[in-house]
Amino acid sequence: MAVTMFPKEYCWPVEQVPDVAERMTAAIVRGSFSHDGKAFSATCKTLGIKHTRKAIYAFLEGKTD
Repeated sequence: MAVTMFPKEYCWPVEQVPDVAERMTAAIVRGSFSHDGKAFSATCKTLGIKHTRKAIYAFLEGKTD
C-alpha cells in the first residue's frame, strides 16, 4: 500500500531489493528501526498484526496473538 501511494520513497531497482531487505531486517533485529513510518503501518495492516514493536517482533519469531 505505501509503495503504491508513495513510490518515490519506497521503490528501488529490482537488483537492489535483496540488499535493502537485508539492511531492513538487520535494523529490526538490532532494534534500530522506526515502526512509525507509512511502510511499517501498511505492512502491519497487510500482515494482520498490530502496529507495535512487540507485535512486529512476535511476528518475526513466528508467534501469533
